[in-house]
Amino acid sequence: ISTVGAFAARWLVPRLDHWRAANPDVDIRVSTSGQFVDFDRDQIDLAIRIGDGQYPGLSSELLLADSIVPLCHPSLLDGVHPLNTPEDLVHHTLIHFRPVVGDINTDWGDWLASAGLKEVDHNRGLFFNDYSVAVNAAMTGQGVLLSPRTFIDDDLRSNMLVVPFGDSGPQKLGWYIVMPRSNLEQPNIAGFRDWLISESAVRY
Repeated sequence: ISTVGAFAARWLVPRLDHWRAANPDVDIRVSTSGQFVDFDRDQIDLAIRIGDGQYPGLSSELLLADSIVPLCHPSLLDGVHPLNTPEDLVHHTLIHFRPVVGDINTDWGDWLASAGLKEVDHNRGLFFNDYSVAVNAAMTGQGVLLSPRTFIDDDLRSNMLVVPFGDSGPQKLGWYIVMPRSNLEQPNIAGFRDWLISESAVRY
């Protein structure tokens, strides 16, 4: 299986014990990369990628819809400068994380421009090259981070993080299961694909 590290860590791996309990004889090898996959050369059976689902010559099936949203610790909603509307970002630190590869756009400049906000300086804040570090900064109340919503579902349920302006976002994407069409004829791969689809409908 090939997917980006953050998706593997925050969505796929926490659910793999369900697969292993039902399929103890089928091993799973996860390769974390956002680079384009050569299925023959890289010995990858199935990839999970974010984008618009257009992968010519390959089977592509939507696993999860997603959007890019601002997120923060709940304490920022009731602080000295309550964070209730996008305009309130002028009083808060922006946390920057920009993926090296893939179609995820977490650029604050683009998000602010799409929201019509010119007063917020998108060139300042905290800058990280690792998603887990960036989200930890948000969890400890150090600012507001742009993130795919899928990455933080568990944190929202535990109230470690909140989406202060709701789930609407300018960038609508999806996580897609991508593979050569011939792989669907292999029982283990087809079974894993079916399991992924079933897990995407469950909210823990």
